[in-house]
Amino acid sequence: MNFSNARDGFLEGYFSTCRRSAKTQAAYRIDLAQLEKHIGADKALQAIEPSNLEAWATAMRSDGYTGVSIRRKFATARVFFVYWLRKGIIDQSPLWRIRLDLVRELVLPRSVSPADAKRLIEAGWRDVDTSCKAVLTPRDRRFLRLRDLAGLEILFATGMRVGELVSLRLQDWQEEESSLLVRGKGSRQRLAFLPDERSLKAVQAYLWHRTKANLSHDAGERRRQRDFNPRHRQESHPDCGDCGNIGARNPPHDSPHRGYTTAA
Repeated sequence: MNFSNARDGFLEGYFSTCRRSAKTQAAYRIDLAQLEKHIGADKALQAIEPSNLEAWATAMRSDGYTGVSIRRKFATARVFFVYWLRKGIIDQSPLWRIRLDLVRELVLPRSVSPADAKRLIEAGWRDVDTSCKAVLTPRDRRFLRLRDLAGLEILFATGMRVGELVSLRLQDWQEEESSLLVRGKGSRQRLAFLPDERSLKAVQAYLWHRTKANLSHDAGERRRQRDFNPRHRQESHPDCGDCGNIGARNPPHDSPHRGYTTAA
């Protein structure tokens, strides 16, 4: 069996019994295609030696791949060879005689300085009138500004992740405790409390206008009525990108997730 046939058989057989996300399946396909390009599509699976895989690692280092990326691609290769080992096509995995000892790169996380965070939030407050009359449409720019201000206040007041913010639902807000029920990674839940009056004011103003806005003109919008942060693919805060010269202007089609990430 040559490598090309082995790759196709693996992708068809392995994912028929192992449930993986579409993103993971796509990564497996890319990794195996790169390995096939390096060793050759016609090379017999049984003829692949540890030296072939070591040369692959060397080539990836030369191409600028990080240690993390190389380890992930070798993890794909490990699953691939173990699959055919269990099928009885090969007697042993060539990876068994390789020690992959790549130093992990320490990358410091990017963060917004306290001064920039303050300028960003202050710019949001300058463009919002919390005492204005009720907004009747979610596409009203005033409503978008209220939404984005409430989102920024929640992010900086609670340390919530952007993905957690855009996943909030209306029933997650607990008025009595000024808190939000957050669903994090691994289905874990926690309470995030708003610690100051201004963040509370921003959330309450948004929620009040949120109840007045007409979000039921189609089935998709009716589903979004349950969401704390309606996911309209429309422009986020139009001035958010220019707040204190932070970041770049958000394009009109940005979702709230990307808008908050770009701003923060």
